[in-house]
Amino acid sequence: MLDFLQNQSQDLKSLAIMGGTFDPVHFGHLSAAQTVQDLLSIDKILFLPSGDPPHKQKSGLTPAETRFHMTQLAIQDNPGFITSRLEIDREGRTYTIDTIHELRKKLPAETKLYFIVGADSFLEMPTWYHAQELLRSCSYIVVNRPGYPLHIDPDTFEGVDYHIVEVPPLDISSTEIRKRVREGRSIKYLLPDQVIEWIYAHHLYEEP
Repeated sequence: MLDFLQNQSQDLKSLAIMGGTFDPVHFGHLSAAQTVQDLLSIDKILFLPSGDPPHKQKSGLTPAETRFHMTQLAIQDNPGFITSRLEIDREGRTYTIDTIHELRKKLPAETKLYFIVGADSFLEMPTWYHAQELLRSCSYIVVNRPGYPLHIDPDTFEGVDYHIVEVPPLDISSTEIRKRVREGRSIKYLLPDQVIEWIYAHHLYEEP
């Protein structure tokens, strides 16, 4: 569902996609998104929980509905952040190029579309599904940690519109959060309190 577009698309000059499994979403995701929005003056950041990503093992991945709800909780107090069920409602494998195409159909032609991607993932994008088409389907915001030079091959990424943004180096990972819950350790200050409450209330991540 893309209900947010029905109400906001006419005034949407720019939209940046923040994709991921968000299992769970944490302050690293939120801080990076806010930095991108502030530095590039992007109207809305679209958090897009993945459905069945081809690069992840499906076994062990928290159900999409749960990950989507946690993402909603995490961004509910930020009017510049929105979320969508686009990928979790799509049947079969989730490919980024399909998402871009679907958004393009819904957005006004003048809306600038960005895709936020980590530096390591950006360098691997030439191996992704329909890579050449994907790399030219929108603009890219490559988030990188300060002090880590990013070496981009100009031949591989020739003609690709990308912007490098350095984000605060928050050493937080969803894997570590799940591990802490499993071991009975605190996850406070790693993700929003409302998400923490949801995790504990629904006994998420307690089993390996």
